[in-house]
Amino acid sequence: MIEHGNREAQEISSRAGDIYNTVCLLGERLFALGASISTTANKYNDALKAVQGKQGLVGKVSRFQSLSQRANRDFPSALAPIDPDIDRVEVPESALSPPDSEDH
Repeated sequence: MIEHGNREAQEISSRAGDIYNTVCLLGERLFALGASISTTANKYNDALKAVQGKQGLVGKVSRFQSLSQRANRDFPSALAPIDPDIDRVEVPESALSPPDSEDH
């Protein structure tokens, strides 16, 4: 009976370790994805500034529309910057470390 309990405890410990490692892997992937999204948002915002900023491309070529009958399209006015600085989720260090076990 004690052997059976020990085997079950070992199996639970093994499965818990696997689950913990899977959760950590998911966290690593989410971190990498977040970094990629942030980089993409920053590059998009930089491109948007180059197009719409005070000295942007749209401002420089806007006079072309009045000079040419072929310039009949409008630049989309709904473009807006993306704010990459959203709230971060911080996992407390205590949530990542296993609880202290006391030997009885």
